[in-house]
Amino acid sequence: MTKGICLLCFGDSSFGKLTYNLVASIKQYGDINVTIFTDNDSLIDVDKSIFDNILEIPKDTFYLKNRGHPNRFKMCLYDITPYDYTMYLDVDSIYTKNVSIEYLFDLLNSDLDIVAQNEKIVNLDETTKIFHGYDVSVFEPKFKFTKSLLHQIHGQFLLFKKNERTRMFFDVSKEIYDKMDSNEIVNYCQWSWFGRPIEELTMTIATGLVDINIYNNFAPVSVQSQNLEYDEIINNKWFISICGSSTKELAEKIGGYCQDEMCFKKYVDHYNRRVIDIKNFKCYNYVEKVYKL
Repeated sequence: MTKGICLLCFGDSSFGKLTYNLVASIKQYGDINVTIFTDNDSLIDVDKSIFDNILEIPKDTFYLKNRGHPNRFKMCLYDITPYDYTMYLDVDSIYTKNVSIEYLFDLLNSDLDIVAQNEKIVNLDETTKIFHGYDVSVFEPKFKFTKSLLHQIHGQFLLFKKNERTRMFFDVSKEIYDKMDSNEIVNYCQWSWFGRPIEELTMTIATGLVDINIYNNFAPVSVQSQNLEYDEIINNKWFISICGSSTKELAEKIGGYCQDEMCFKKYVDHYNRRVIDIKNFKCYNYVEKVYKL
């Protein structure tokens, strides 16, 4: 059984520095294998020897009609990972624990297929609203759910084992994503990221369509919407995520979105405070990430 971490690094050199920091924060507590899928240009300013494998992003995972789709890449992980047990993280994250990250891999026991950023479970017998009130019932054609319980999965963190159930989960998630992008699946309440489908929505829907065993109510990543203090994150979370851009104006120019300017600044301070604690690696203070899609 092989296990390791897969990361996506693309855009400009800001992503390379974020990726380096994330890997350094993990590797100071153990030599877990890390594979980087990249456009190469984004790694130009960092010491690439920290990464175990550097691979080009497979074009069929990232592009639809010549448009970049980093959200879709996450749903192709099953097909491209070199590992039996795979962890995926958004690279605008940093590891917060002072122990080996292999502990998280141990959560994938014989009864579980996926451990994810799963903040809650939605019961379709009680509500059809998921993700900030987004109504899953408004799609055409309607989804034929086989289960009433949907796991609200976010894309910042995924950990899965290879088996037939997870293969089906990723395949169905990807199929939904592609049909949303081509308007074969439509809805009146548009929810997209720069005109692209949201992977959280497609994966959450897939949890109600396939037989998959998911770790319940586990959210190891601290995101800005929680607005936590540094000590709360260190004690209760495994990762700090800079989930968003610093201003709405900048988000519109460089890609992304802005949740709250004050909270963004607060989380950057958290991130940089953690950077100071990284030993044996020359890391970088947070740099605003710039998407090139």
